[in-house]
Amino acid sequence: MNKIVFIFTLFLSINAYTCEINKYNQGIVSNINFKNKQYKSLLPISMLGKNPDFVIGVSDFPMPMSEIINIGKNVIRKLDEKLNWDVESVALYKYHYGNCKYWYYQLSFRANNQYININVGLNGEEPDLYRIDEVKLNKIR
Repeated sequence: MNKIVFIFTLFLSINAYTCEINKYNQGIVSNINFKNKQYKSLLPISMLGKNPDFVIGVSDFPMPMSEIINIGKNVIRKLDEKLNWDVESVALYKYHYGNCKYWYYQLSFRANNQYININVGLNGEEPDLYRIDEVKLNKIR
């Protein structure tokens, strides 16, 4: 009986731990090469709302698509305000991390034959954008 209680307790502990964020899984990343510079777009898991009950075709989307696209455009304007970025595609993905489910959009934009992918959370969470200078990341505000 003690073994069963121990195994059950261990299982509950592992279940609770599986959603914990660690340095190896901080979020959903897109790497960007723009004007011969390297950038990283990071949608931190700590910012994402868990959406375990969201079901495509059944659940209502929490935000209009136009707002999601505007959030993505605001992010890429940090790279270049002058370019007119067109939306090429929008995809919805489910990201499993342990027992947690996170939904996010991947937006593909194009300007002057330059393509950029930006991830935006289902609830409109905006990614952090970093410029990669050699080995150091510098956050772009």
